[in-house]
Amino acid sequence: MKPRTALATAGALAVVGALVAPVPASADGVCDDNHFCLYEDDDYHGQRAQFDIGTGPVDLTKVRWAGGNSYVTDGASSMKNLTGHTVHLYDAADCSGGSGYDAKPHSVDTDLTNNWFDNTASCLQFS
Repeated sequence: MKPRTALATAGALAVVGALVAPVPASADGVCDDNHFCLYEDDDYHGQRAQFDIGTGPVDLTKVRWAGGNSYVTDGASSMKNLTGHTVHLYDAADCSGGSGYDAKPHSVDTDLTNNWFDNTASCLQFS
């Protein structure tokens, strides 16, 4: 193979490889149907944590962001509730405390600051 042909072939393969690269687990805005998702930043940006409906009380001090090393607790700034259930967020890891936030079924919130719960969630529970 001539040097120019080999370079052109390698370049074409690199472009094709870039087009079929997998989407990272923390892709902005992604949340599977029938799941509840928390996002690190406003408007569903940053890292994501996704929860199943059957999940019992979840201590967010023990849950890491998808693909990340940091814990979700006190780090969520937006959410999507794509379930038919209310999800209660609490400011204490044992799902108690004086302050909370109720994510209504099939609801979204682009900025938890509007509800005084930005970077506050430490536990969640489906009802």
